[in-house]
Amino acid sequence: MPIIGLVNSPDAPGQLSNTELSVCLLAIATILRVEEERLPRILVLHVSESVATEFGVTAPGVIRHNRCGAGEPLQYYEVWVIGTPELSEYAAGFTGILEDWFSLSISDKERRMAAEMAAWAACANLGADAVLQ
Repeated sequence: MPIIGLVNSPDAPGQLSNTELSVCLLAIATILRVEEERLPRILVLHVSESVATEFGVTAPGVIRHNRCGAGEPLQYYEVWVIGTPELSEYAAGFTGILEDWFSLSISDKERRMAAEMAAWAACANLGADAVLQ
């Protein structure tokens, strides 16, 4: 399973779970043909609009690549989910992260396919193991 940390602010509307985030990320990784074992660490911050404003984040899906030191595991990415979670927003964030982490150059068509696969996996309520099959 990928390493995803999830922080929900108490006033954030809607719900997110590590399982649905992991399924989304694994579906995208499958479409982009990257190795699950090499996935980066990701911290998902699910916050209200007021909390996002306090931290200067104005758009959902914002990605920050934090490099805290010289090596692993000190590097991680942040994805900001503002307000009610929308799969399309965090799927776009995850796609951008994988593109950066693996130095990929992907087309708009591949981005759409990755988002569609993530949406399909979420709607089908697949577990992470099923996505990898």
